[in-house]
Amino acid sequence: MSDFDIRQAQARDIDNLCALIFEHGPNPWNYLPRDEVTAHLQAIADGAVQAVLAERDGELLGFVSYQLSRHFECYQAEARRPHGSRRTTLCHV
Repeated sequence: MSDFDIRQAQARDIDNLCALIFEHGPNPWNYLPRDEVTAHLQAIADGAVQAVLAERDGELLGFVSYQLSRHFECYQAEARRPHGSRRTTLCHV
């Protein structure tokens, strides 16, 4: 039994996802352009982007966002098209 829950992110989670990534994500090797990251996470609301999050007692611990993509499909075998593209991963424990 784990001491945290994992669930699909919903539109109501977007503000908390943005707050977590902008508080704990930036560092010298991880450039996070605010407008682009925010737009990416806002796309959860219309289903263009998906995210799975972990939380404990209502506190957001981390998340992974992803989307189906045709980007880079020239590097993928035909059987693997389209593929998922992980865009953001952040854990703060």
